[in-house]
Amino acid sequence: MGQQQALLEFRIGEERYGLPADVVDRVVNMVSITPLPGAPDVVSGVIDVAGELVPAISMRKRLGRPEMAISPDSYLCLARTKQRPVALIVDAVSGVSGYRDEDLTPAGEIFPQLKHVRGIARLGDGLVLVNDLDAFLSLEEQSQLDAAMKKPRGTKTGKC
Repeated sequence: MGQQQALLEFRIGEERYGLPADVVDRVVNMVSITPLPGAPDVVSGVIDVAGELVPAISMRKRLGRPEMAISPDSYLCLARTKQRPVALIVDAVSGVSGYRDEDLTPAGEIFPQLKHVRGIARLGDGLVLVNDLDAFLSLEEQSQLDAAMKKPRGTKTGKC
């Protein structure tokens, strides 16, 4: 038997997704997002987390789902990539689930074109696409975001 893995489950519409729980700091209610000129299309803007500006990534855009207006009912998953902290905009958070290594089918076997998906976890109540947070932004998007984050801003940001 493989090792048990913890997974934060969230929803975009009716679809189930997950992130390894060890990269997630916390989940918070939606706050105001300040636009970030020059950022990649998947970045909706920035928020203030304890005095640090954190890019807010639209999971709908990243996953190729229809865009919807962000509402107070949306959530932010505050997480960490190897490069930076990020806030992922999601529709709902279901909680933390567990799965074993052998219950994860690598994405390359099913969805080789989806670079940001680590695999598909088989849980007792269905399937969950497990995302690879470090692959969410391409090198070009990371460079574009780095440049946008360095520009001075004069507007207030939502605080977490």
